[in-house]
Amino acid sequence: DPSMYEFNFKPESFVYLLLIAHILLPFQTSFEEYLVRGYLLQGIGITTKSRLLALLIPTFLFALLHLANPEVDKMGYGFLGAYFIMGLVWGVCTLMDDGLELALGMHYGNNFVGILFVTADWTVLQTDSVLKYVGEPNMSMMFVTSIPLQILILIYFSKKYNWVNWRVKLFGSVQLFFMNKNSIFGWASFILTLLGIALILLGVLKYPDYAIGFSVVGVGFIAIGWAFNALKGRI
Repeated sequence: DPSMYEFNFKPESFVYLLLIAHILLPFQTSFEEYLVRGYLLQGIGITTKSRLLALLIPTFLFALLHLANPEVDKMGYGFLGAYFIMGLVWGVCTLMDDGLELALGMHYGNNFVGILFVTADWTVLQTDSVLKYVGEPNMSMMFVTSIPLQILILIYFSKKYNWVNWRVKLFGSVQLFFMNKNSIFGWASFILTLLGIALILLGVLKYPDYAIGFSVVGVGFIAIGWAFNALKGRI
């Protein structure tokens, strides 16, 4: 319904937002992708030897990472399903394409549109976007429109990149080799990253008065895990 949108274009703000979207936004979206569908997906795959669990568990954690977003506060915990669906599609693309490039691009594109073109007072991306949604959110309608769109995205990419062996890539087992120094660094990176996420969530959900402190320590654990991962193949 066009009446639910207000034209909110402010040239000066738009220029600043455009710069932010091009310079800073890739860091935010890339960090989430490398963390969830990079480290966690691979780490859980190694731990469980299951590609399906490597897809589903990081997707669930990805949804939980958005638990504090104002959309959830506005529409309830059911809205986490929207994050789960997006994360699931991006995870499928990662497994089928053997890489993060598609997930990185879709995550960036999703946030880019939210920052520059359409936002609302109850979303996490509250900016001076070109259009502002002023109506009340309808979660059912969001799912009705989102799910077919996500299916079309998968169909399009599967045709474009000639994806085959869906059953093996999504439901097969992970082949492991003997433990060496690189796999040790991988395990250490995975465990430290999980501890970091747990500390951040603990601060946000259980001890909000100390959330900053918990988050700083949690980010520290993740940074150390990132460093351990970077040592693979170098020592």
